[in-house]
Amino acid sequence: MLSHQLIRKFHFKCGSVHWDRFNVDSWIEIAKRHPLENLCISCSRQLILSGRSIFSFPTLVVLKLTRLKVAGNISVDLPSLKTLYLDQVYIMNQENFSKLLSGCPILEELHTRIHYREEDRGVSTDDEEASSTKEQFL
Repeated sequence: MLSHQLIRKFHFKCGSVHWDRFNVDSWIEIAKRHPLENLCISCSRQLILSGRSIFSFPTLVVLKLTRLKVAGNISVDLPSLKTLYLDQVYIMNQENFSKLLSGCPILEELHTRIHYREEDRGVSTDDEEASSTKEQFL
């Protein structure tokens, strides 16, 4: 059930060595119960998030993600997003990145440092040199 109580900013910063014990996807689902304008998730170690949960916030204006791996194919519903920061974010392929941009129709500011993992082409997910890194600042 969606609440009418606006959350202006929700910042989740995980610096624990026990980061894998946190179920961040659950926190994201709880945050979705409210209109949310600004979401920032940052971890000191790479955190894995569901591609179906993180990119679906109808009221989100600012999204900042740092040191995350987005698992699987993504679904995108970010009609209000104006600012997107992706720093050390790993996504499955360039098609997912294109889906992300297409799902943000009023995007004004984009800062990215992402890594593509072409897993379906036989490239190891642990092979740092096999990933393709793209940096873009608009």
